[in-house]
Amino acid sequence: MQQSELTVADETEGEPGVVSMLRVTVALVAAATLWTSAGARADTVQHGTAKSSQLAKVWYIFRGLTVQPPHTAGMHGKTKMPLYAAYDLRTAEDQKASIRFNDSTTLHINERTDAVLRSPSVTYVGSGEVDEVLVPGTDHRIQTASAVASAIGTNYLVKALGKRGSIFIVVRGAVRVKNSKGSVTVRKNQQSVVLPNQAPQQPTHVNAQAAAAWTTSMPTPNLPENIALDSNGGTVVGFSSQYTSSTQGPFWQATNINDGRLDYGWASASGKTSNQWVKLGFAGGKTYRLTGVLIDPAATHGDPNTADLKDFEIRVSITGTADSDFTTVFTGTCDQRSALQSFQFSSPVPAKYIELFAVDNYGSPDWVTVAELEVLATSG
Repeated sequence: MQQSELTVADETEGEPGVVSMLRVTVALVAAATLWTSAGARADTVQHGTAKSSQLAKVWYIFRGLTVQPPHTAGMHGKTKMPLYAAYDLRTAEDQKASIRFNDSTTLHINERTDAVLRSPSVTYVGSGEVDEVLVPGTDHRIQTASAVASAIGTNYLVKALGKRGSIFIVVRGAVRVKNSKGSVTVRKNQQSVVLPNQAPQQPTHVNAQAAAAWTTSMPTPNLPENIALDSNGGTVVGFSSQYTSSTQGPFWQATNINDGRLDYGWASASGKTSNQWVKLGFAGGKTYRLTGVLIDPAATHGDPNTADLKDFEIRVSITGTADSDFTTVFTGTCDQRSALQSFQFSSPVPAKYIELFAVDNYGSPDWVTVAELEVLATSG
């Protein structure tokens, strides 16, 4: 089972023409509206006739924001203004703004930017620059004319250069950048350049904090962080077993459990289907206050879902990594489905190390699997 990722064409889509009008006893009129804006977007978004649910709201405005609902003239944006599907958001020179989605994921919009809210999980950026700060476990993607970026809890920048391509920069975490020509995983302090009609380039080092300097004056969302992610300093410090083979072993190594990818994962050794575990430590050996975990129990790369993790325990340690150092603080059961599932603790738990103890699976005699483990915490 692979992570669901949106694939886009490398060339821009054609604009829809005006829909022909048909008159019966009562006039029924349907029309398609052609939008234009500075930096001409690569595609348009149709707005349904039924009233849409609110996707987000305006959180912050610096010197101006234009909000344009579909089939309507643009208007001056105001803080707390509700935003819906197909709304166009534009900033002029020396203007900036921030919006917050319903799940608290935040999108900062730099000057001279044109973006469209296509759905609760997809924002299209035709030109300009945005910085998205995601809540771990949420599904948000940023699409440009040349590629789409998907992440599961991170902070990254997207620069849309129109027909010249796009640049994706990761400030924290990991992002999957993909189009019909290929895909790459971009990690903290890396960038990938995507040119028209070409696969995303291999990531190269970049000073992400410098690239994101334009956001420093904007409000900072107080969101939990996935401290288990390898790009954030999380490290696998031990495991009971893992599947190995000369050809497919890399798909199921223990180190895949915190790599930010849902198409790779950990699988125990053949025949080890119960009482298996993986232990992780956090950046700098610091103690964190854990508030919960996110687990995708899915078997990956074609394994049957009977291998999915079922019952589990979360154990923590503030001293060392020996079995005797860990104490069970949570027990739970994963649904048999391929998705990040949230398990919140009743109160914060201090920990330097965490152990995911897999009690059993959904019946496979071969192994137990986990596509991804995220650990939510604050420093302390």
